[in-house]
This record gives sequence, C-alpha cells and structure tokens, in this order.
Amino acid sequence: MKSINFMGDNGFKKALESVGVTASSSISSEKISGCFKYVTADDMCIITGYCGDSHIEVLELPFELRGKKVIAVAGGAFAHLYDLKCAVISKDVVIIGRKAFYKCCSLVNVTIPESVRFIGEMAFCGCESLRFATIPYGVERILPFTFYNCDSLERADLPESVREIGESAFGFCSSMKEICLNENIVSIGNGAFQNCISLRELEIPTAMIEIAENAFTFCSGLEAVSIPFGIEAVGDYAFFGCSALKKVEFAGSVRKIGECAFALCEKLESVYLPDSVSRIGKRAFAQNTVVKTVRISGKIAYVGSEAFRGCKALREVVIPSSVKKLGAKAFVDCSELRSVVIQHGADGIAEDAFERGAALITADAVPALDDETFRIAEAVYNKNFAL
Repeated sequence: MKSINFMGDNGFKKALESVGVTASSSISSEKISGCFKYVTADDMCIITGYCGDSHIEVLELPFELRGKKVIAVAGGAFAHLYDLKCAVISKDVVIIGRKAFYKCCSLVNVTIPESVRFIGEMAFCGCESLRFATIPYGVERILPFTFYNCDSLERADLPESVREIGESAFGFCSSMKEICLNENIVSIGNGAFQNCISLRELEIPTAMIEIAENAFTFCSGLEAVSIPFGIEAVGDYAFFGCSALKKVEFAGSVRKIGECAFALCEKLESVYLPDSVSRIGKRAFAQNTVVKTVRISGKIAYVGSEAFRGCKALREVVIPSSVKKLGAKAFVDCSELRSVVIQHGADGIAEDAFERGAALITADAVPALDDETFRIAEAVYNKNFAL
C-alpha cells in the first residue's frame, strides 16, 4: 500500500484492511480524474488528494472514479482548502483519514454518510466555521484532536456505538453548548473537552471508571456536575477553572480527587465528599472563594498540600481520625475559618496547615485528645494567633 498517504495513521491502514484492502491488494499508482487524485485497490477507489480550484466553496465527492467505488478519503486529501464551505462525502465512503479536512477554516457544513466507520485523528481539526457534526452509527472511537479548535461547533451528535473519546477530541470548541454522551462510553481522554466555554450541562457516562486529566478544564459555563457511581478517580485538573460551577455531586465510588481537580471553581458553594474518598490531591479545591462548607469523609487518609488554599468563605472544618497526612498549607489563607476540629487519632498534620487563618482554632472541641494531637493543635494556634 505504498501509494496511499497514511500520514503515520496505522488506524487508517487497519480500517482499510477491514474492508478488504490489504498488503496483498493490487494498488495502482496515483492517478487523476477531474479534480481528484486517487488510487485503486482491486475494485475499490481511494481519494488521495485534490488538484482543482483551491478556492472551491462546495465539494461533492464522487460515488466512483473510473468505474470503481470510492470507499475512502486518505490522509490530508482536502486539507487547507481555506474557502471550502460545504463538503458532501459520498454514500459508500467507509473511511475518512487523518487530517482529511484539516484547517478548512471556512467549512460550515459537512455531510458524513451512514456508511462511515472510521474517522482519523485531526480529520476536522481547525475547521473553525463548522457548526454541527453528526457521527454515524458504527463509529466506535472519536480519535484525538478530531474536532479540536472547531470554534463554531455548537453541537456534536454521537451514536451509541461510540465507546471512546480521545485526547483533546473536542478541545477548544468554544461554542459547544451541548454534547450527548451515551452510556456505552468507557473512556474520555485527557483534555477531551477543555475550554468548551459554552457547555452548560454535562452527563458523565456510568460505564466510565475515571475522569481523565484536564478533561473539562476551563469549561467556564458549566454550572453543575454529577459524578456517577462507578467513577473511582477524578483526574488532575479535570474541572480546573470551571468558574461557573456551583454544585458537584459525588457518588459513593470515588476514591481519589486529583491535583487541582476543582481548583478555581470560583462559584462552588459546598464540598461534600463520600466516605469512599481516601485521597485529596494537592490544591484540589484551591481558590474556591465562596465555598462555605467542606465535609471531609470519615475514611480519608491523605489531604494534599494547599488542598483548600484560599477558600476565603470557609468557616469550619473537621479533620477526621482517619487522616494520616494533612499537607503543608492545606487550609492556608482561609481567612474566615473560625473552627477546626481535629479528631482523636488524626496524624501527620503539618504545623502550617492552617496558616493565615482567622481568629479561633478549637482543637480542644474533641475530648481525650492524645498528647501528640494536642501539641500539633497548640502549635497551629500559637503560630497564627499568639499575641
């Protein structure tokens, strides 16, 4: 298959093999018919490029070339057609290659037929005028960067066949208002929806076990999130900078909250963590300036450094006996913090954990504190409030 431009895309090669184009197929050299470059493989045809008017606005792919059915669009075939506004992919096409329509900046409408089963990485990346995308049933993966930086994309309709959404697949789709994630999706990649600033609602599939790093970073229009049962970890920076987020509900399966996972969620009003949570990462809820209530689960063992830094409206917190490590400056700059209760058995509490807090630390609210816990509490008090 040396005549076909795979552009480093092994997925495209495998997709061709799935329709019968293999290394043993009889593949022609590149030919030209009208404005299309193509190769033939046995009785099939693969469009490899375009050689017509570079300012074309409407493009219709042919059903066949020289009597052979068009079944694929190779990598980069129509990339950089900057004036292209409408593309109609013919009905028998099964495969769209990597960067097939890369940076077609004026592309508003694209018709993807029901026959398509594979769409390559970055296929529509940088199509900043594209408004809607309907993925046909049979496509199982939205590969990395497929619709990255499609600034005008308002909605993407994903079929129930989709099981994976790759890294940055919809990243920087700043106009995206809605995305329907079916219950069969098992994986959403790093940064998959980062900077989708118009996204208001989100329903996370129950088949997933983890929310990846940066998955929804800077989704600044997102107002509420429900983490369903089955999710065990919320990755680093997963919801970082979701500045409109007011409410997060955690199911009882979450074990780990990653670094900066909910930092800079400036409207988040409360944090209630279920007993399943055992680890809160560094700066996980930092700079959430209106959060007033934090419930740390009774089984948590580790609270990272600066985990609640700058939660200026927070007034009280209980450190449960399960804690074995409360990191440095965990509650630094919580200027309204009035009451800290350290339960008997809590350990590993950094002496600067409550640095620059407010007027009263009441570790003695819990009876029968051991000497070590009392020493830590006394040190915290003296460091901040001694006259």
